[in-house]
Amino acid sequence: MARGKKKGKRAQTRHIDRNNELEMSNERFEKYYKAQQILPEDEWDAFLDALRQPLPSTFRIAAHRQMKDVLTDAIKNKFVPQLEAARLDGEPLPVPKPIPWYPDGLAWHVGLAKKELKRSPEYKKFHEFLVYETEVGNISRQEAVSMLPPLFLDVRPHHSVLDLCAAPGSKTSQLLEAMDPPTGILIANDSDQKRAHLLVHTCSRLPSSGLMVTNLDASVFPALKCKERPLKFDKILADVPCSGDGTLRKNIGIWAKWNPLEGNGLHSLQLRILQRAMRNLKYDAAPDDRPRIVYSTCSLNPVENEAVVAAALNSVPGFELVDVSDTLPSLIRRPGMSSWRPAVGRDVDLSYSSYEEYCAALEASATGPAPTKDGTETEKEAIKGADNADNAEDEVKKGVENRTNGRPVRNKMLKTQWPPENTGDLHLERCVRVYPHLQDTGGFFVAVLQRRDPSPRAVPPPKPEVKRPIEAQGSNGTKSRPAAEERAAKKAKLLHDEVEFKDAECPSTVDARVEEEPETTEIVGTFKEDPYTFVSPNDPIVQSCVEKMILSDTFPRSNLYVRNAAGTPIRSLYLVNNMVREVMLQTDYKRMRLISAGVKLFGRSELGNTRRKRKQAEGETASASVEQVEFRVLHEGLLALLQYIDQESVLIGGVKELRAMLEAYYPLCSTFEEPFRTRIGKCPSGSYVIRFAPGDYGHVSLSHDLFLPLWKSEVSVSLMIDKRAKSALSLRFFGEDITVAGRQTAKRREEKGAKEEDAMIEVDENVDAGGDEVEDVS
Repeated sequence: MARGKKKGKRAQTRHIDRNNELEMSNERFEKYYKAQQILPEDEWDAFLDALRQPLPSTFRIAAHRQMKDVLTDAIKNKFVPQLEAARLDGEPLPVPKPIPWYPDGLAWHVGLAKKELKRSPEYKKFHEFLVYETEVGNISRQEAVSMLPPLFLDVRPHHSVLDLCAAPGSKTSQLLEAMDPPTGILIANDSDQKRAHLLVHTCSRLPSSGLMVTNLDASVFPALKCKERPLKFDKILADVPCSGDGTLRKNIGIWAKWNPLEGNGLHSLQLRILQRAMRNLKYDAAPDDRPRIVYSTCSLNPVENEAVVAAALNSVPGFELVDVSDTLPSLIRRPGMSSWRPAVGRDVDLSYSSYEEYCAALEASATGPAPTKDGTETEKEAIKGADNADNAEDEVKKGVENRTNGRPVRNKMLKTQWPPENTGDLHLERCVRVYPHLQDTGGFFVAVLQRRDPSPRAVPPPKPEVKRPIEAQGSNGTKSRPAAEERAAKKAKLLHDEVEFKDAECPSTVDARVEEEPETTEIVGTFKEDPYTFVSPNDPIVQSCVEKMILSDTFPRSNLYVRNAAGTPIRSLYLVNNMVREVMLQTDYKRMRLISAGVKLFGRSELGNTRRKRKQAEGETASASVEQVEFRVLHEGLLALLQYIDQESVLIGGVKELRAMLEAYYPLCSTFEEPFRTRIGKCPSGSYVIRFAPGDYGHVSLSHDLFLPLWKSEVSVSLMIDKRAKSALSLRFFGEDITVAGRQTAKRREEKGAKEEDAMIEVDENVDAGGDEVEDVS
């Protein structure tokens, strides 16, 4: 559909009246899910009432950050007491509460929608706190049910992990937290190139040397190598594209557009992705650390949930569902379904109890009277259901090829959309269903799978399989049909712009015994990314960085790479761990469509280069040390570097030094108090790390060391972190934004408020005068 039309429909959905029950209802939705008996009859009204309420705001504190205790203390002892007095239109507002099932009380629930957080003065400050802490990666604002899949996956630092449909990255961030510090690898993938870059941005708040971001079609994810062997994964997350009707509370536009065919059209793609995950799962492991797959959707539809899981278990032998009833005991859930009927039309036709019955009815209809004149209406419906011109042509072709006696007979259903005969043997009740009315959340589905026998000796010899090219599976310039389906479904699941429907294709038979795939060299489609080249450990720039920061001999120099073919450090040096390095060396970056890897560790310092150029312009010869000060340690890479830094080279500061560095961009060295003034005055210009020791910092007592990057010039210093990070520090430690940017923002707000007040006074004066000026002002 045209872009302009999409925008128009988005604009319309924003104005749906939540108080109008007619606008927040869908007869097909109710008919379909009542017939499926997803809930007992006495819970149905509560379920619908919950769906019509705004989704509350939820967030979690990064579990791996040392700041977690400080932030938890600030929320409990500072913000919650303040918010207990919050009022809106005279009514008390709910206060933040810990989510009961999330470990260690690190996830919080606020019974207000996001837009309501800004309306109360008390909540406005709390909202500002959340925004700044989110920017620096200490907090992730994430829907509660979205936090479930990483928890069920049970990831550990040494694992090899694959996140098949990762964008926008909230679950990936959660996985990164669980893997810190990473000795394993996390490959975060998304089939859409723009969304893959969004994924890079999201994960930049939680930099990790064990992260790789790829742009591939998840349903045909290629075989990678590590240490001359196929790379198999300990844990795989398949949070697949779905119709997204579990998100009705925040995407209310779905109410008007929902129909059962959306789930039918995604079933095939979802099944292929899960089958691909099963094929890539590792075999051998410790008894208490079994490899597992988590399959999840934000849909309530059994065709997208239990039907996919059942079909995967039957098509890929050797797997079973894991009983996770003891995991997260405070989570209120419902078991998976063992009986359902797919709808065979938009009007929720649930009359067929089996695929065979449906096919028989379809065959019988072929000999009956033509449903439409020349069959043209059927073809138009097919075109309308397609998401672009290419898909429309496919639909027309299907309609023509399947004609019998001039009448269209189009089987748009799959046998796997019905419950299989061995449903009882699959233990589908082990799946997890979460409904909105149970704990004030969205709707969600989770299934955890593992191999029955972890020993690879049980695997029969491999069978041949027909394959297609796998390199160009991303979205930029490719004609891959699965990738196109996934892009459309991603919109339905995450953007919820306009849910698009595509007829399902019969999934190809998948054999779990095919362990390796031949690498192809054909590159189809467009992939424009700079190459990844590892730098020689003896490179002068690398040696300069190591010597300047006094890094230990254990620092992995050979794991530094640059983004150019020559292997010359120009602007940045990136660090990866050993496992990521092996994968990058043994698999061509174009084949795996690598978008990003590791963490940016060192960056060229414009401050040092400016000083050197000035000296050269003045006719002075720059000293050797000045020539070497070209790269500085970056804030995002500091945590990865700390374990290698000589602690004697780290500067020590306190609350006064921190305040001075936040209040000014470049505080003079002479303005600091002793002993810091003497210490910093003796330091030559260059990049340093400063440690702020534990102690009382005004509003907060720091219980751990705080490390930050610092640049020392001839007469001044500067914290090398961005404005938002400075504001977050200021709010956290001093209760207000004392930074230069914060003061400027506050001044602009005051000026804006004064102008609005003057305008109101002018209006009042005109009203008192009773003249025509009132019309002019309004």
